[in-house]
Amino acid sequence: MNGPNHPTVLIPVGKERELPEKAMIILRGLWARLGYQANSFVEMQMEIAKELVHADFAKFEREMLCNEIISLRQELDLIRVDRNEQIRRAEVAQAKLGQAIDSEERTFKALVAEREIAKRAIDQAEKGVQQVVIAKEKEAVRAGAMCDEIHRLEKERLAAVLYARTAEEQAAMANITAKTAAAVAMSAVQNSQAGTPRVGFAPSPVRSPATFPLGHPTGQPHFVRPTTPSGSLHPHQNNNHNHCSSTPRSSMAGSPHPVSPRPHTPHLSTPMSRLNTNWNGTDEAILQSKLRERTIEVEENRIAGEVARLAEDRLKLRFERDRIASPIHHHTPKVTYQDLRN
Repeated sequence: MNGPNHPTVLIPVGKERELPEKAMIILRGLWARLGYQANSFVEMQMEIAKELVHADFAKFEREMLCNEIISLRQELDLIRVDRNEQIRRAEVAQAKLGQAIDSEERTFKALVAEREIAKRAIDQAEKGVQQVVIAKEKEAVRAGAMCDEIHRLEKERLAAVLYARTAEEQAAMANITAKTAAAVAMSAVQNSQAGTPRVGFAPSPVRSPATFPLGHPTGQPHFVRPTTPSGSLHPHQNNNHNHCSSTPRSSMAGSPHPVSPRPHTPHLSTPMSRLNTNWNGTDEAILQSKLRERTIEVEENRIAGEVARLAEDRLKLRFERDRIASPIHHHTPKVTYQDLRN
């Protein structure tokens, strides 16, 4: 009976068949624990001594040794099974370790490839940011030039508007002056044809009324043509008028009797034709100013559209810069062999 609480007591064969002191102490302790007295223990000891005389301790030891061998074989079998299980577990762990090493190697290669991709992306992003900054600076310079151009065109537009208003005022004054001059000329022609000299008087709308001389060597009235604020509107008309007024004066000065003038004034055909066609240099200037104003308005519309486009491009560049400057969330992509080769 092998066990931790039942130690094996070996009795040598061929000697006195008595229990050793250690066995006696164990038996006495067991006997007292069972409730027997010392006399009964002596009787039991005597019976045990009788049994020991006839006992075969060698057989008993052989049986004990066989039992120990059987138990040891069972323990060896258990150890062998445990060893095989440990070997199997070690092989499984080795296979898992190999798979983990392969997975880590693939992950490392994927991370290296992702790092290269991220590095190239960062370089491209930096180049893009630099290009955006350069484009922004160029757009700022262009916007400044556009603003200057807008201010210049606004000044030109205001100048054109003022010029057009001034031209309209001058045209109105010129028309009034021309009509007054035509009325004076027609009055002179009618007076010449009727032979009743009358003094013609036509006040100017802007300047003071024209003054006429009271006396004349020939007794004929001398008509003074009113002028525009910038002088004579048509210089050749003044020359024609001077020519017309000087001719009768010289003829009358040389003859003692006044000679009736010609029935009509030949040099009034050009101003009258202009009045009839209702077109002169001032109208041409007004037309040019309006065309210029229309051109300036078209240019302003184009510049406004360009400024709107520049503002939209600036917003797009700002959004692109914010997107590039935002933190990049890295994640491990599914990298294939084709991606790595690319």
